[in-house]
Formats: sequence, C-alpha cells, structure tokens
Amino acid sequence: MNSNPAPCICKDCGFENQPGARFCSSCGRSLAERSPLAAFFLSLLAAFGYYAFFVFMQYATISLFALSAVVGRAGFSPSLIYEGLIEYSGYRDHINEIGIVSGILTISGYIIFFCLRKKSFAKAIRLRSASAKGLCACAALGVTAQIVTSVAVALVYLIFFSGAVRTDPSTNAIFESSGVVLQLLNVALVTGFTEEILFRGLIYNTMKEAMPTGFAVFLSSLIFGAAHGDVEQFIYTALLGILLTLIYEKYDSILAPIIMHAFFNGSTLLLNQLPFRGLTPYVALAVFALGISLIILIFVFFSKKIPQKSLNIIKE
Repeated sequence: MNSNPAPCICKDCGFENQPGARFCSSCGRSLAERSPLAAFFLSLLAAFGYYAFFVFMQYATISLFALSAVVGRAGFSPSLIYEGLIEYSGYRDHINEIGIVSGILTISGYIIFFCLRKKSFAKAIRLRSASAKGLCACAALGVTAQIVTSVAVALVYLIFFSGAVRTDPSTNAIFESSGVVLQLLNVALVTGFTEEILFRGLIYNTMKEAMPTGFAVFLSSLIFGAAHGDVEQFIYTALLGILLTLIYEKYDSILAPIIMHAFFNGSTLLLNQLPFRGLTPYVALAVFALGISLIILIFVFFSKKIPQKSLNIIKE
C-alpha cells in the first residue's frame, strides 16, 4: 500500500504540485477548494477586473489623443498643457481612431495578462475553427437582427414621440468623423472583436465556471447591456447578448459571436442611409427582416442536433 501523499493537481493548468502546496508553482492559482459562494463572488470580481481594464484603456487612449493635440498647439509648457487638457473636447473628431487603438491595446493587455499567468488565451476564450456555413448564418443573422432592432426603435419614436429622431452624440460622432473605411474598422471589426472577447470569451466563461450556465448567460448579458449606457440600448443589447451567448455555445467558438456582432454593428452604416418617412416602409421592412431572422434562427439551431453541452443551458 502506497502511503505517499498525492500531489496537488492544478485545475487550471494541470501542473502537479508538491503535496500540501497552497499555490500552483506554474500558474500561481490557489489550490485550496473554494466554496460555491466564494467562487461566485470571485467570478464577479474577475469580471469587474476585465471590464475595468477595458474602460481604462478607452480613457487612456482618449488622454493620449488629447495630449498629442494639446502639445501640438501649446508646445511643452506644463501650465498650457494642463489648461488645454481641461478644456479639450475634440476627441469626438477622432472617435473611430480612438476606438481602433483602444481595442487593439485592450486585447493586447488581455493576452499579456494570460501569458504572465502561463495560461492559453486562445483556449480560455475558445478561439477555435467553425464551419463556413455556420459563420455565414451568423453574419446573416447579425444583419437581420440589426434591421429588426433599428426599425423597432424607429417605430417607437414615430408612434410615441411624433417622429422625433433620437440623437446620441457619441453615435453621431462615429458616423460623422473619419471615412467609411475607418468607420467599418472601428464599428464592425474592432468593436465586435473586442466586445465579444470581453463579454463572451472572458466574462461569460469566468462566470460559467462558478455558477449555473443559464444564470451566467443571463448575468453576463445584463452586464453587456448595462455597458452600453442608456435604457434604450440596455434593453436591446441585453437581449442581443443572450442571443450572442447562445450562438457562442452552439458553435463552441468565439468566431461565431464575433462574426454576428461585426455584421450587426456594420450594417448600421447601411441603415443610416435609408430615407424613410412615415410608418409603412418601416413596418414592411420590420416584417421582412423578422421573417428572415426566424428562418436563420431555425437553420442555426435546428439544422442539426444541438450538442448536449449546449442543451445544459436549458436544464440548468
């Protein structure tokens, strides 16, 4: 009979540590068993950390653009630079460039963080291949979902607010500054990529390890909605977050929600060109897009048997 104590195996990286070790020698993770409540709050803390870094990089990038603009006008006089930064409000003129730079810096920061912890970033966010047919369906679903959302919001304003047009300074700045190429790079590519890695790849996966999958889907989607600011955006982005997470679980690849999110955002450039007046065109377009969305949803979720792991979302 072997009386030697068993090694402590890290659940994160699989490294075999010395018996009685408190922390993993490879990745630094605590080897102590956590209670469900402790795991729940630690997952929330980790989610907050990921999101806080995302916000920090946005403001840091705005500060860099502001500093470069102010120094260009005021030279290197500390007092003039300070006064210029306090009064600086021209970042909206470069909002697409700021979005692209902050997105790249954010993803780079996450990769460095995982490298320092000796963990695979690609494995953590489930960066895996997906079928071309599935990704095309996700792209089409993103476009039709954007049409349904935009038309629904427009109808609400036409019916209940006498056709008043909703104005959002940040959104307007995106489509009024830079050229179409930069707008597409920021709104579709970089924003879709960065937000999916953050909200699905990191926040959702972190929560999923500490709570029932269904609750993790719901809570991470609420955070995704709240991150977009006002009540109107919160409602439809939270619902969109649920759909994106289900797509993520369906294909078991971060590429699927990235593609859907990119086409959802990118199609706003086309919708901004629609010169509709009155209710009839909006209703017709909404019915058409809703029908196409239902067809795509049926194709995505019922064209083949859903893996058992995805069905666990419903059971849990």
